[in-house]
Amino acid sequence: MDSIDNQILNILSDKIWHKRASIRKSLTANITDRDLRHRVELLIKENSYAVSSSERGYKLITTEREYKEAEIYFKKKIYSMFNRINKLREALNKLPLELQFK
Repeated sequence: MDSIDNQILNILSDKIWHKRASIRKSLTANITDRDLRHRVELLIKENSYAVSSSERGYKLITTEREYKEAEIYFKKKIYSMFNRINKLREALNKLPLELQFK
């Protein structure tokens, strides 16, 4: 974990939601949204930090209640994605056969 990751954790440690743009402005290094998302994902996957991510931004999860809220949010996202996949399949099945497999 490098100094940028530590800066991100320090920003998230105040237990409020932070938009990506405000996090990037607070960092000493100039990074892109994509790089910030990647670094947050690595904090979660490799360093086992519990970070909630939503349209509100990022937040460090520190309580069981926050964990449950994040779990509910992700279950809704998963349901939404599967629903979208099914709608795309339905649309694909309505296409003529010669267009379905190109």
